[in-house]
Amino acid sequence: MKKIILAGLFIALAAIGCQKKVTEQPQPIACAQDAELCPGGTYVSRVPPDCKFAACPEEQLKPSIQESGIIGVTVASPACPVQRPSDPGCDSKPIQVSMIVKTEDGTKEIARFQSTVFGAFKVIVPPGTYLLVPVVTDTYPTTKPITVTVREGQLTNITIGFDSGIR
Repeated sequence: MKKIILAGLFIALAAIGCQKKVTEQPQPIACAQDAELCPGGTYVSRVPPDCKFAACPEEQLKPSIQESGIIGVTVASPACPVQRPSDPGCDSKPIQVSMIVKTEDGTKEIARFQSTVFGAFKVIVPPGTYLLVPVVTDTYPTTKPITVTVREGQLTNITIGFDSGIR
């Protein structure tokens, strides 16, 4: 009888010792894939675990003394044939476009830039007043020239609205 008890105890201890320790794996966290525009023209995404937007890069927040220019976004609207205030899917949409920076009287080209697919752009120009003109196309989106004043050591933040042509 002692042999049976000892054999049972031995088998029980062996079974306990051979069991794999199961540890719970943390579940991956998926954040929304949207982006936030920083003042310097860069974008940051959401980061786990709380899915808040990452901090904007510090060097982008303050332009250097010599850095003057224009920063902003290009958007098109309407985004739907029938614009309804209650439908966020019809809000203005960022677009990628090319623009020309000209002197205030429009006679001399100073710079060219293209916004990103998110509509963001940044162009460095000396202080002064400029005319922003879209690169000419025969189709939509389109906008009228925009006058912008740039101050020394500052980035002038603007939104350039385009007519999408949706009716």
